[in-house]
Amino acid sequence: MPFKGESIEFMDPVSDKFKDLQALFANRLVKLYLITHDIFESPEYDSFLYLNQLYYHGTSHCGCLAQQAISASKNSIKASEWCKNQGCATRGILNNGHLLTRSGRGHFFTPQTTIAQEYAVSRSQLHNHLHLSFLSVFIVKAQNIIKHPTPDYFYVSSDTDILPCFLAIVRRQ
Repeated sequence: MPFKGESIEFMDPVSDKFKDLQALFANRLVKLYLITHDIFESPEYDSFLYLNQLYYHGTSHCGCLAQQAISASKNSIKASEWCKNQGCATRGILNNGHLLTRSGRGHFFTPQTTIAQEYAVSRSQLHNHLHLSFLSVFIVKAQNIIKHPTPDYFYVSSDTDILPCFLAIVRRQ
């Protein structure tokens, strides 16, 4: 069973985590959200607790990031309230985790923020969303990692081997 988001908690820009990621995203990080999950205290979830390495997974969105980016709200929201568009990839990961049935070939991620952003742009091109000003980048933990032939790309082949921890809204330019 993939890890479904329960709520999305706004991370203050003065927090250490935001500052660290802001530097990694070359000062293009607009908002950062901590993802809490509906499965706690399970062997699958517990296996991620001691993993320190974070990876980045860029994906598409339907335009919902623009509304969240300009919103002054600093409250936590339910994952199910993030976006109502059934075809939104960001909404899908927040509400359903990373589903292998959606990707077919595994869940790709990288230790490089620039590669994740390029992947988000390519996913936007695929869905004809080149006009969108923001990128959706999930910060994840992963286990049972498989090296992809492309440098700095990795993947897992099981839904329970990738845990979305944060959602970053990043300015495209």
